[in-house]
Amino acid sequence: MDDIAEIERRARDGDPRSAYRLGLAYNRRKEFDQAELWLAQAAHLGEREAGLNLGRLLLRRKRAADAEGWFRWAADAGDPWGMIELARVCRKAGRTDETEQRLRAAYDAGEPTAAHLLGRLSAEQGRDGDAEHWHRAAAGMWHTESLLDLGRIAERGKRLDEAEAFYRWAAGTGVPGAERELGLFLHGVRNRPEEGAERLIAAAEAGDRRAAKALGSLCEKDGRHEEAERWYRGAAEAEAEGAALELGRFLFARSRFEEAEPWLRKAADAGSAKALYILGVLLHEGLDRPEEAEQAYRGAAEARFPGAMRRYAMCHDKRGDREGAIRLMHAALEQGDEQAALYLATLHSDAGRKEESERWYRDAVGRGVPRARRFYGRSLLARGRPDEAEQQLRAAVADGDREAGQYLERAVAELERKRAQERQAAEERAQASPQAPEQRPRGWKGWMRRG
Repeated sequence: MDDIAEIERRARDGDPRSAYRLGLAYNRRKEFDQAELWLAQAAHLGEREAGLNLGRLLLRRKRAADAEGWFRWAADAGDPWGMIELARVCRKAGRTDETEQRLRAAYDAGEPTAAHLLGRLSAEQGRDGDAEHWHRAAAGMWHTESLLDLGRIAERGKRLDEAEAFYRWAAGTGVPGAERELGLFLHGVRNRPEEGAERLIAAAEAGDRRAAKALGSLCEKDGRHEEAERWYRGAAEAEAEGAALELGRFLFARSRFEEAEPWLRKAADAGSAKALYILGVLLHEGLDRPEEAEQAYRGAAEARFPGAMRRYAMCHDKRGDREGAIRLMHAALEQGDEQAALYLATLHSDAGRKEESERWYRDAVGRGVPRARRFYGRSLLARGRPDEAEQQLRAAVADGDREAGQYLERAVAELERKRAQERQAAEERAQASPQAPEQRPRGWKGWMRRG
């Protein structure tokens, strides 16, 4: 092998291949500025692979526009991988037509990966027929990853025997993730849980972190919590996607708050709004750290996680900022959190705005918000309207709200008491009214009777 100094000497003398090799060497050493310099020189000297690798380097350095230029240069020079990389950039930019055009050109140039990507693109657009065509073409060119996609397409089409055959074929050829998908398919779709679990365990033990996470979920559903924790923890420690969240959620559900917190923070730092929301609940209700909880709710609310804005609004109310809470609750409602309507009714009620409160109670009932009828019935009862309260509370009980029953009893009792009072008042009025004087016949008949 040539010495690096000799390669650099040849590169400086204008040898394009040496400049390309020198660029790759600097890239491996993570000296990216030098790598970019020598790859660019090699590309300018006509080394097509150098332009392609330069584009990839620039893409990693978040310079997509510059990368696209080099991919286009390689594609226009007839490089099928230049066409594929350009298609990927176009797809990310939302230029679907050019994406498909470039992938078709790469396929015509004999690259099976292009057929595979055309299959993925078609599936994303809901065109399973086209997707199957392209994946079969890719599989016919020994692109084995397409076998897994063919299994998914067959499963969506309820062709279960065919789906299983493709999953087994993909697993047999060592396609990453195929053993896991086969296990989940056997367990959940084919109703062969023991065989499915065996496949998942084999995948997890072979290093498939997502299989370990899936095993944790299955064990948790079966009530085997110790096994679930072992699999969740193994997946989380191996940094499987989403595993930190699942382990944190699992520990939080079992009131192991101090253990759950670091895992939820890790998942939140990785961008999980759900983890941030659960962390807020943990800090607020489990560890009594309301200020930190409020910040977590705020972050989850900004990511538009369901319920987070409502929780953030409630934090404002608890520290006395009721008007701020009302504004945030309106924002929660705008985000689609229909339960916010019920909280708006309660907030206005606490502020003494009875008409506004009643309007929001009616709105919450109209939206079908759970417990809304019970709370509305309680409010009507407190305002001395037991007849209307009874209607709402009876409907709440019919909907399965058990807690509404006690308020219904009070409403019925209050209504009976009110009706009894009304009857008593009517009787008292009748007794207090003066008797009409006896009517005597007038004229000579009356005179005769008086003698």
